[in-house]
Amino acid sequence: MRVLLCSFLLFLTPFIQAQTETANLGSVMNSIAEGIHPDALKGKFSKEFDNWKEASKGIDGLDVNSFKNQMGGLIGGLKGKAFDSVSKGDLMRDLAGVNGLAGMKEVLNALVSGIDPEMLTDSFKENKDGILNTLNNL
Repeated sequence: MRVLLCSFLLFLTPFIQAQTETANLGSVMNSIAEGIHPDALKGKFSKEFDNWKEASKGIDGLDVNSFKNQMGGLIGGLKGKAFDSVSKGDLMRDLAGVNGLAGMKEVLNALVSGIDPEMLTDSFKENKDGILNTLNNL
């Protein structure tokens, strides 16, 4: 009986770890959003930004549709001048093709890498590597 129980727990461990790791995606999204300078936000979106952050908090790596909706809102809510090495259109095309956690991470990485550094807060710039490491470890 103990062997059966141990085998069952060993079988579940990777699933439990995956659930724990993906639960942090919303937090990473919020950290990235908090790091974007308010000047980068379009007027209407800047007024809805707090609601966007609240809705993003609970997103995990298994909720592709919510991720696409929220990221589409964020990308669309940024002014054109906010982008440096990537276009808004390219990010939206990449977002449309997301079908799992790997794609979510790619879009978030592209967003962080593609935003004009002048449109990021000083605090975010100081913590950018740590945030990207957390994202990559999801």
